[in-house]
Amino acid sequence: MAVPQEQLAAKLLILESLRNHFLIASPQLTDDFFDHSLVYLIEHNDEGAFGVIINKPAPAKLSEIVDDLPEGPTSPPLMVGGPVNRNMVLFLHDNDPPQTESMGLCDGIFLSSTAGFLEALRSGEAPLRCHAFIGSSGWAPEQLDQEIARDAWMVVPAKTHVMFDLPNDQKRQGAADVLGIDLNLIQPTGMN
Repeated sequence: MAVPQEQLAAKLLILESLRNHFLIASPQLTDDFFDHSLVYLIEHNDEGAFGVIINKPAPAKLSEIVDDLPEGPTSPPLMVGGPVNRNMVLFLHDNDPPQTESMGLCDGIFLSSTAGFLEALRSGEAPLRCHAFIGSSGWAPEQLDQEIARDAWMVVPAKTHVMFDLPNDQKRQGAADVLGIDLNLIQPTGMN
């Protein structure tokens, strides 16, 4: 069922910046790429939105795409962050030990893509709570707002324990738990 334009416009007016929020793909979102995904929004403003999928492991290891990176138990897992910018690697991490070149996004989540951070990884001086993302997810101005208004995504504030501590197959439900929702009880209804 299509959402009437006046209802859609009313929903869009109440959306503020969703930076540092999770987007939980609703069961009716059956897009091949975003099906069952959990996205962390790094930026959301009037120019669009940008984030990474945090629960889809890449088929490769980080050491296979970054030169001179030793493989081991402290090597960050490589995730598929999204369908765009597939030649870019981003890192989301906590700040223990402190990384001076990293940008703080919210309490306990930092972003890096610098050569200095790669050197910290190589030397074992990077945070252990760290995930690497190849590619990202992006939305044009108002595109994400319209998808949310059409119930393609559920929105919840980001939590560091969901980002770093839960297994990938439990992250989506872990984020939904913040809303008190059991995703297994939601039936897809189809989207227009």
